[in-house]
Amino acid sequence: MTIEEEEESEAEPEQEMDTYMDPHEDEYDPGLRFQQKYQFPVPDLPSDDDDEDGLTPPPPPAYTMAGTSGGSTPAPNPRSRPGPKKTLPTRPWKLIGETPGGPKYPHLIPSFGAHIAYDIWEGKGRHMLKLRSHAKSTWSGPDDYYSVSLLESTGLYHLRYCSLPQHNNPLIEAFIERWQPHTNSFHMPFGEMTITLHDVHYIMHLRVSGKRSNVWIDKADAIYAGARAFGVEPPVMEKWYGDGSRLDDLDRMYGDDSSFASEFRVRAYIAYLLGKLLFVDKSGSKVKADFFPLLEHIDMISDYSWGSATLAYLYRQLGMATRAEAAQMGGCLTLLECWIYEYFPCFRPPMVNAHVNGEPWCKRWQVIHHIPKDEDILVDYRRRLDSMRASDVNWTPFGVNVSCEVEKTVHHGTIRWMDTVEPYMPDRVLRQFGFRQIKPSDPIRPLKGAKRERKLASYKISYEPGDQMWNIPHTHMLNEDYYGHLARPAWESTPEYLPWYLDHTHVRFRQIPDDFFRTIQDMCAPFAEYLQLDRPNASDEQEAGYSHMRHSQRRRRTRDT
Repeated sequence: MTIEEEEESEAEPEQEMDTYMDPHEDEYDPGLRFQQKYQFPVPDLPSDDDDEDGLTPPPPPAYTMAGTSGGSTPAPNPRSRPGPKKTLPTRPWKLIGETPGGPKYPHLIPSFGAHIAYDIWEGKGRHMLKLRSHAKSTWSGPDDYYSVSLLESTGLYHLRYCSLPQHNNPLIEAFIERWQPHTNSFHMPFGEMTITLHDVHYIMHLRVSGKRSNVWIDKADAIYAGARAFGVEPPVMEKWYGDGSRLDDLDRMYGDDSSFASEFRVRAYIAYLLGKLLFVDKSGSKVKADFFPLLEHIDMISDYSWGSATLAYLYRQLGMATRAEAAQMGGCLTLLECWIYEYFPCFRPPMVNAHVNGEPWCKRWQVIHHIPKDEDILVDYRRRLDSMRASDVNWTPFGVNVSCEVEKTVHHGTIRWMDTVEPYMPDRVLRQFGFRQIKPSDPIRPLKGAKRERKLASYKISYEPGDQMWNIPHTHMLNEDYYGHLARPAWESTPEYLPWYLDHTHVRFRQIPDDFFRTIQDMCAPFAEYLQLDRPNASDEQEAGYSHMRHSQRRRRTRDT
């Protein structure tokens, strides 16, 4: 049973939230002008009242218990040091009103009560997440001509060179803290941003159109199909279905010394690449076998939308990582980290290669310096994100024509990887397509019974798959008349967007933001040369002929000449 399928056995009746909403805000209307914005018929979606189940009662207070005998408590030992007291949260996981630091209205992100950002605002926190990565797995795959030709035909063979050797844990943690699973976007001080389908297409060089990745047969038939595809007995495949197949076992069974035929080795290596890079689970060393039947026909592997599947799985992993008691995260971390580098130049590593046409953009980042899991580094990243402005972002790193070059990127609906279904809503991040940001429509709501509590054991979420909308060309896509106003400048938004956005989310982690200091810098910018706010390098001064003389001497010399 997967994490998202587990559910708390008891829950109290749901509390109504309408009394806390601004009656003048038309976004709370369930019939929110959705039909007018899009050129496609929108199916009936669950209402906000069905979004999530009721509140969970607050946990009892924590007590420090000493050893007891016969029901009596012995006197404390004066020489012993008391251990740290664990402060348990007393707030519900589902918002019922205005929140300190935001949001003012809980409609947009109702499960923010269980979000790690809420804990950080209250001065609490957690240890940094353990990022699951298989970068140390080094199987290079079969190298005979026939096997290589089969691998190249799948459109996935290039993934063997797409894994970053290490990850910037504090940087990824800082962005996880800003992820909101209700909108599947990062909530920045200036608006929403997210990883789009065209980002996956360019960064990982994966196909985003095509068939959805899902097995449409029952488990028994899937086990036999997987056994045929990998040349093993059904009991072996059944064990892989239950426990997962270790990456090292795939290397050992289908490696250079294997007696399996080329087709079996090719399927095993594709499964190895997918489990190592795109669909990394939290075991740290295994790959789930539920998708193995998709690899049975090698000539059809390239027909699947591996890009949308990768993004759906990463969305789910990000959502679970935002829960206050999460401890680790899987998914395609290479995609996440390279996305940060593309859109936020201030966080880029010092070594950058020029992009080569036809190759994944992730290959141009050289992450060779190890960034330790240091809390001070994480706090600095939070501060820099708190004070960041929209003009600091590279909004269109892949050009302004991405909606034409990658048509599926303007799909508005759901994306899927096996049983994991997540909403994809490009109208929330129009500036990443080169268009002016407007107030978006309400996010796609999950099915009734959804829960996003603090503990991952209680994290249960599901959406209407909407597979028929995905498979019909040019259906369920944003209308160009709706989003087609070019952004001038690139971070442009309508006047009503930012006030609405700030009332509905939580965008800062420092209760005293750095905007004051940024304002002072802007005021002093015209006098920067006179005040010497930026000390020039010695080489620059030598080239200018000024040596190391004082600034006043340079001014007099310039005046006299």
